[in-house]
Amino acid sequence: MYLKSFMRSGLALAIMVIAPTTLMAGKCFVFVHGHRTAKPTHTQIYNGQVDNCCGDDSSYWFVDGSLSNSDFIGDGSIVGAVTPYSQTDSTKNRYFVVAWNPLNYYWVGAVEVAHQINRALAGGSANGDGRGKYCLATDDVYIVSHSMGGPTTDYVLGNGATTDPNYNYCTTTSGWVMGPGYNDETVNPGFDADTTNNKYCGNFSAIRNNTRLKRHISLQGAHRGTEVANAICGVGPYDGAASVMAWLVGMFSSTTCDNGTMSLTTGYSSHQYLNSPSKTTRLIVGYEAIVGPSASLCGEDDGVLEYGSTLASNTADITSTCFNTTSLPLNTAKMESAGIANCDQSHEDHDEGRNGNDKDSRKATKGGNTLGSCWSGDPAHGTTVRSSMSSAQMVRCAFGDGVCAGSGSYSLNSAR
Repeated sequence: MYLKSFMRSGLALAIMVIAPTTLMAGKCFVFVHGHRTAKPTHTQIYNGQVDNCCGDDSSYWFVDGSLSNSDFIGDGSIVGAVTPYSQTDSTKNRYFVVAWNPLNYYWVGAVEVAHQINRALAGGSANGDGRGKYCLATDDVYIVSHSMGGPTTDYVLGNGATTDPNYNYCTTTSGWVMGPGYNDETVNPGFDADTTNNKYCGNFSAIRNNTRLKRHISLQGAHRGTEVANAICGVGPYDGAASVMAWLVGMFSSTTCDNGTMSLTTGYSSHQYLNSPSKTTRLIVGYEAIVGPSASLCGEDDGVLEYGSTLASNTADITSTCFNTTSLPLNTAKMESAGIANCDQSHEDHDEGRNGNDKDSRKATKGGNTLGSCWSGDPAHGTTVRSSMSSAQMVRCAFGDGVCAGSGSYSLNSAR
């Protein structure tokens, strides 16, 4: 979640789209935002009518609400994740910005998000994002999420098989017949309460089985919830002096304990409701503290989320296990037994992680297994791998066209 935007409109999580490694074939990056106050309806989402309904979800990824060469998406810019961009040239990259309602529980939002991921995978202008952006039917697809987008995408990727706890499927391609996992009525994930909205099946199984969907890149994701949501909703635990937390909640005066925020409390951590993701999730965390909020969080954080949450730690109580830039969980210590892996650490706060505004140092997070981190040689936790690089540039470098900015002696890990 991003703090400045969170102060304006709540917790923030987002999915993003990534760029190609060579010019032989372009890629399509699917961006999923986090918590915000704008909320499209089911009908607007499912009919692609999101361009003017409730604020542009694309602006979540922009520094000042408009596309420029300093933004995360950076449409054709030298810094954006989607460089080099062309909507129709198959040798270049494309993107698709997901619209969904984050004021619902993340497992409800997951159905809306999955519907749009399926649109992106289908490709073509008829399956666009409502703003004229679409993938080609031949594109490899990468999901990029931020904040609340993390657990929302977790829920999709971890419930696409019949053996998953909240398997979501569709029996027809046109009727969108829903399966277990769609929930609009209750705080209990998986409870199939709303049988009238049968067109809103997310078809998680189709996403699981699509070989062109390659990776999920999670930026500052709330995979294990956040104490910030605990404080806003008045549920425990949350650490730190009561006066500090009271100040923190006061700063979020525009944020009430809506269903989306409630689902981000640590008691509803996504690991309880899914199995290992069907596509590998790469984790990028932020370590730039924010004066005030960070004082009340455990260990290293980005001003909103502690490392234990963003790194999907399997620790029973992330609110009392304090990780830092040189001591953090390996790939073998994640909330799921497979498919979740460290990438790197960015000196960005929660807001900067999703708008591409800050070009700063990056540190390695050791993987500890064959996947390793995103950097060659699986360098030790806290090793500085770049001195001046934004997360947008990192996405481009690691998953896009391979063009790396900033100084540093480490190259990319081929298994990323």
